[in-house]
Amino acid sequence: MQFPLQLLISVTRTRRIVPVLIVLAALISVSFAQPSLPPGGVTLLAGNVFRQRVPAQKGENQAVMVMEKTLPSYQKHGGIFRLSAPKTSTATAAPTDIRQNQEADAIDGNDPATRAVAAFRFIQPVKAGDLLLIRFRAKAPRKTFFRIYIHAIPHSKGRPVFREWSWFPLSADTEWREFSLPMYTKTALKKNRGRLSFQVPMTCRDLQIADLEVINYGRSYSYEDLPRTDVMTYPGQEPDARWRREALARIEKIRKSDVTITVVDKNGKPIPDAKVQVDMTRHAFGFGSAANRWPWLGEDRWGEHFSPADVARYRKAIEELCNEVTIENGLLPGAWVDEQGRAVSLQFVDWLNERGIGVRGMMLLRPAWSYYASTLIDEPVVAPLKAKYKNDSAGLYKAMSDNIIMGELYKDHQDELKKILYDQADEKLNVLRGKIIDWIAINHPTYSSSPLGNAFSDLFGNNEWQADFLKHVHNVDKTMPLYINEGGIDPAGDETWLREEYGLAPRKVRRDQLENLLKLLKAENAPFDGVGMMSHFNWYITPPETLLKMFDRFAPYGKIIMTEYDVDIPDEKLQGDYLRDFLIAFYSHPAARSMILWGFWDKAHWLINSPIYRRDWSLKPSGEVWKQLIYKDWWSNESGTTNRNGKFNARVFHGEYKITVEAQGRRKEIKTRFAPKNTNVKVILE
Repeated sequence: MQFPLQLLISVTRTRRIVPVLIVLAALISVSFAQPSLPPGGVTLLAGNVFRQRVPAQKGENQAVMVMEKTLPSYQKHGGIFRLSAPKTSTATAAPTDIRQNQEADAIDGNDPATRAVAAFRFIQPVKAGDLLLIRFRAKAPRKTFFRIYIHAIPHSKGRPVFREWSWFPLSADTEWREFSLPMYTKTALKKNRGRLSFQVPMTCRDLQIADLEVINYGRSYSYEDLPRTDVMTYPGQEPDARWRREALARIEKIRKSDVTITVVDKNGKPIPDAKVQVDMTRHAFGFGSAANRWPWLGEDRWGEHFSPADVARYRKAIEELCNEVTIENGLLPGAWVDEQGRAVSLQFVDWLNERGIGVRGMMLLRPAWSYYASTLIDEPVVAPLKAKYKNDSAGLYKAMSDNIIMGELYKDHQDELKKILYDQADEKLNVLRGKIIDWIAINHPTYSSSPLGNAFSDLFGNNEWQADFLKHVHNVDKTMPLYINEGGIDPAGDETWLREEYGLAPRKVRRDQLENLLKLLKAENAPFDGVGMMSHFNWYITPPETLLKMFDRFAPYGKIIMTEYDVDIPDEKLQGDYLRDFLIAFYSHPAARSMILWGFWDKAHWLINSPIYRRDWSLKPSGEVWKQLIYKDWWSNESGTTNRNGKFNARVFHGEYKITVEAQGRRKEIKTRFAPKNTNVKVILE
């Protein structure tokens, strides 16, 4: 810390030591004082956080905590405490590759052998969607990575625990660093059930935390009103990034065309000085979201209540945001064999079609037993399992999802299984003929840890059967575009910057496995039109330049569609920046065809963290990005007058348009579509 020169001179000249020491103490206190906060808010931690420490979750290592002497100014919020990993791990889980091959400080959130946990309970309840501010200071003898989590113990029923927690990757160094982290809660947290947890790596010693507090501002303020620490950036995020300039230039080149509107009279004579208005009504490129039938109908699900106002707003948002929609889960195998569920899904498809919104079919095949439990439940082959689990529906479902159990049952009934799979796909194609713009033909073909990539390939002994499946469904509807959809393709893989800057161990990806399958399908002359990438990100985000290289890699296999995009991080500014750059990078690539978000509203999102709307329907930064880019920056409205040859020229984005022409007291409107090979329109004023 540096002190004012005048103060040091005062000490040497006047020797008034005691008053100066008082001033020095005040300066030290001020140096640790955090920025002023908006008034109000409820403190969620007890006066001394060390005293109200709670046990970590079962199976996790307990961090060693030591209270330290500190300045009186810290006592209000619990003083300074020190966190260390235990000297000997008590975890029963075997260490993963992360401990062997990654940075020593890397933490695998799913492996208790790589981290120790210290947790503090919230002494007040929290409502879903409340705005919290987490504040503290941290330092360590050397650079140390750690994480903080907001979560519930026990977590609510009906959702996997990972869908409810929020976490931040952080690092401490030899100087005190201040953290101010605003975030919206995903779910309600009961009194003494909410938790703030620190995760430290098993190599951690002496991570110091000071001035820890968590304040609940409820709905009194917005995210932008609270102080915020940038805890993460990514390569290419900077405003003047070269890749972005180049991508925007490509967008201008490949997504727009020079068009000519020629205005003539009934005799074909050009009409000069005619007023021409060119208004875009729909993008040629697909921009949209998954939508779920429950909030669309107003039926309560996932512990959420959907009011009539929510239903109206949900439907309106679909029309405002989307020209394409995937019905989330509504056309999956289980939903298809449920008569009531199928009827609702078909009603939803009709509603979308009536509004000119394209519908993606999701899906014709998912090679995993769990997805076909409802389909196979009454098959004779499964009768032994039904008898065994007669009074145990949960046990029956678990058994019917087991690769080994079901593989053994069907090893002598492979043709019967194939017929069931083929027949269901045929039925979907025929029932929805003319109502679907494209189908995810095979979903997650390489997702399983099975030797051949999925459970059915293991049963059939090869992957060629998937080529046969594609040939079969293509013969049912030869005009229908078919896509191979996989996850873990675009999220960060071997990104060293994640390890070096944030201590994150990059995720395993399936790029090689997917490409090998695509090569096999091509060799078998299987008909498919391109690749779907699910695009579920959290902190393991992929730099835009890496994305562009990956798009290049898969472009030889057809069009590329983003099928399930979301970014599950509590940092809304980073979430918005990344959606901006992802959209720019993807839209700039010639192979890109459509971009689908996996939900747009927190209250009806599988991760309770959508890209567009918070649960109170307020717009997130990423929602502002979506609307700005797609419906302003990449939206064409042009006007002017024809020249002496009756022509009006403009450069516009590809899509559907309404053209209005006025001249000599006459007015005419026409609808047209501008595309690279369709750039000239003649308007006849009669």
